[in-house]
Amino acid sequence: MMHPLTMSMFHVHAHAHVASPRHATSPRHATCPSPGALLTLPSRLFYDNQLVEAADAGVTGALTEWSELPTRGLPLLVYGLEGLQCHEHDSPSFFNPPEALKVAQLIEALLAKGAVDGTEISTGDIGVVAPFRKQVQKLREMLRERGLAAVNVGTVDDYQGQVPAEARRCP
Repeated sequence: MMHPLTMSMFHVHAHAHVASPRHATSPRHATCPSPGALLTLPSRLFYDNQLVEAADAGVTGALTEWSELPTRGLPLLVYGLEGLQCHEHDSPSFFNPPEALKVAQLIEALLAKGAVDGTEISTGDIGVVAPFRKQVQKLREMLRERGLAAVNVGTVDDYQGQVPAEARRCP
């Protein structure tokens, strides 16, 4: 077994659970909601190439042809921008106004299309993961001002344990 510091947390816990007959945990089951194109690197680095796309490809691949994506078919969008690390005097949490603005603009661009490849998009279909609690707050405020309050914004902790219906149907 690899040293725990070189493994992802899921991999560490999966090994612990597999060793116990009470738990039949497999890395494959944890990947249900993930598009296959995004699983390649973590699968190779942490899971001995055992991760597979197990969700409905119609759901995970629904927006792979969006014009904002630099690589069609790869549902990953990374923007480089010069940001600011700000914090308010009453909070140790950071926020980045230019980053929040870019996220809001991307959401507006996605919603302005109405549909991508026949897939209707609404504010309830969009979720944003932000690194800091204050960034979540600032982004929620910005989205509310634009009439987009139904967009779900949270930290990783906010999303932990939330599994969409599509993922629950995985084998």
